Amino acid sequence: MTRSSCHVSFCFVLHPEDTGNFESALTCDGRSGGLGGGDPALEGVNGCSARASAAQSDMQRPNLFILTGALISGYTTRPDDYRAQLRSWKRIYGPLWRWMPIYTSMGNHESLLAIDDEGVRIDRASPESAEELFAAAFVHPLNGPSPEREGAPPYRGSVYSWEHSDCHFVQLDSHY
Repeated sequence: MTRSSCHVSFCFVLHPEDTGNFESALTCDGRSGGLGGGDPALEGVNGCSARASAAQSDMQRPNLFILTGALISGYTTRPDDYRAQLRSWKRIYGPLWRWMPIYTSMGNHESLLAIDDEGVRIDRASPESAEELFAAAFVHPLNGPSPEREGAPPYRGSVYSWEHSDCHFVQLDSHY
């Protein structure tokens, strides 16, 4: 049985149920690590390591690719900068989507800061929370929990789970 997950007008099809072996790639922390520009600091993404990771995955052809956070440098106060960093990440890894599912999650660097009289907070309110912008940038299952209180960021699309073969996977938001 082939299953699919749909988000807005985009869908991806999961591999058919299979109790056989499968290969997965798992990585994290592909963000840029320093100041400056060029490939190591490509709009919040370490272009050198991201391209190497994408190329290796393209050669190895795992059945699915899992990224557990720190995709971007984040820690910005501007939603447009946050979106640009996610677009930069997708320009590098996007071509892999044509043949395998990619599952991303939020880490501590997928933060959109709010600075006000109360100080610096990493949990902006809706409609421009990091969780909402992250979920809008990717096509993920929408089976995450509801916010635990009014005004808390939503989890649909940023916290989710899925099944592949006889395994159950859960992507959590490790920054909130």
